[in-house]
Amino acid sequence: QNMLALTCSKRQWSKARRSAELILKGDKTNGCSPLWLTVAEIAQLESSDVRQVFTDAVAACPTISLYYHAAKWEKDQDCKDAAVCRLIDGVLNCCVAQDADQATRDKEPILLLHAALDLTVPFDFDVEPAQMRSFTDEDKGFLWLIYSLWSVCDDELSHRLSGVEFDASSQAVFEAALHSLHGTPHEKIIWIEYLSHYCNKVEKSDEASNSFRMLSVLVFRCLAAISPQRKAAAGSSVDHWWDYRFHNQVIDMYVSRLTPIDSLAVFDRLVSSFPHNTTLALRAAQLALHQQPRCIDQARQFLASVLAECPMCLSLWKIAVQVELFLGNVKEARWMYHEATQALPFAADLWRDFLLFELTHRGHPMLTSIDKTCRHLGVSIKSVLAPRFL
Repeated sequence: QNMLALTCSKRQWSKARRSAELILKGDKTNGCSPLWLTVAEIAQLESSDVRQVFTDAVAACPTISLYYHAAKWEKDQDCKDAAVCRLIDGVLNCCVAQDADQATRDKEPILLLHAALDLTVPFDFDVEPAQMRSFTDEDKGFLWLIYSLWSVCDDELSHRLSGVEFDASSQAVFEAALHSLHGTPHEKIIWIEYLSHYCNKVEKSDEASNSFRMLSVLVFRCLAAISPQRKAAAGSSVDHWWDYRFHNQVIDMYVSRLTPIDSLAVFDRLVSSFPHNTTLALRAAQLALHQQPRCIDQARQFLASVLAECPMCLSLWKIAVQVELFLGNVKEARWMYHEATQALPFAADLWRDFLLFELTHRGHPMLTSIDKTCRHLGVSIKSVLAPRFL
């Protein structure tokens, strides 16, 4: 395992794949799914035999997660029929008990999936519970992912549910999956797949405006439904940070389809909604500053609102100072340096920038004071402060 991690970190994909395959030879249990996924990812990076890797994977380790990832890869290659075949194999091999009778195995696969998810089945669907496998919450998550992917790949899926009052359209299945998986780790995955599906519809639809309007509604629903995670800062029992990685992934997916001006309007709304999202504020400020003409006031607004909540972000302070210097506001820039060094007293880069600022705009009087403060704090600025200024 350590050799695998090392070779992956060095991007030595051939060696990494050999390491993973050696581990797999000695591990025939269902716990090897992540290793098979690693081999598949390496195969994609090498542009090699990904389909064969997934075929070997589900043969050696027939888990719901591997069947889902195999089908998703086929769908990403625009091979929807092959994806459906993977999904059907996954249902037959993972939903039906190993000792199930042939009558059960001959049932319509989508109905077997309905039974596994405790959804509506026809009145004459006479499969005993003993004929089906039991599922963990993790399994149920992947079963919903399988159903969602199946609804995207098979336009005729609703016709296979004759006698069942259930809408198997992709939108209805995604909504049912979100309801069922609310509060679970798989909820985020379902949201990403749901939004990706609508992004594809926007690109291919003849009524792109309607599809994009629906995408916008879904994006803001998603951002409101998933709360950012509060995590403890490393080495501290008091400090914490907010994990907005999922939200930023969703925002990236959305704004990549907008014009810069429309993106600024979206950022304006989101920065105020997520005042602890420093990555979002940085992107918003940088976009505002790169507009022609520059949206300076909007950039200052983005920076000020987030710095008030997150004064520990060095990058935000640096951009805020640069904005004031661009406007010729030396007094405001100096005040910001004072505020920034109080919030981040051990940031050597910040002190060096402060020193160069004073050297450029005020002369030598402050240099000794800055040097003494840095010495007291144990912060080194020797690379900037030449001996003649001491």
